[in-house]
Amino acid sequence: MQKALRIDQKLSLLDIPSLEIIDDLAFKREDVVICCAGFEDRALSVLNSAISSGDKYFFLILISYLPFVQENRDEDIKKFCEDNNIKMHNIIYDRENPYSIGENILLKFRTPEMVQAPLNSRLKHPNNAENLR
Repeated sequence: MQKALRIDQKLSLLDIPSLEIIDDLAFKREDVVICCAGFEDRALSVLNSAISSGDKYFFLILISYLPFVQENRDEDIKKFCEDNNIKMHNIIYDRENPYSIGENILLKFRTPEMVQAPLNSRLKHPNNAENLR
């Protein structure tokens, strides 16, 4: 009997592209941006960069942290998305009960075709971002 893989083991099987240095950040309509609402300014900087280049049709998955910490930027990011008509879905990551955060993110990418697809092809499905809208 084969043991079920944990989410970290499943994610380690995905074909992840290598890192590249980019000069200009631009998102396309089919892009999904996953943003952690920590205390750093970089999350809003990335979103501001995308908006300044005219891109605001991407979809944002915002990961907010529990327990609540005043310095975290989740309310700023939510307001930014609202002010700029960016479609967003908020997922809560509870640091004290961290189970299933990966599953919750992967569920946002689920399409009927993905149910039957092998795991390593799921995030490459051309309709994944469109199903978030």
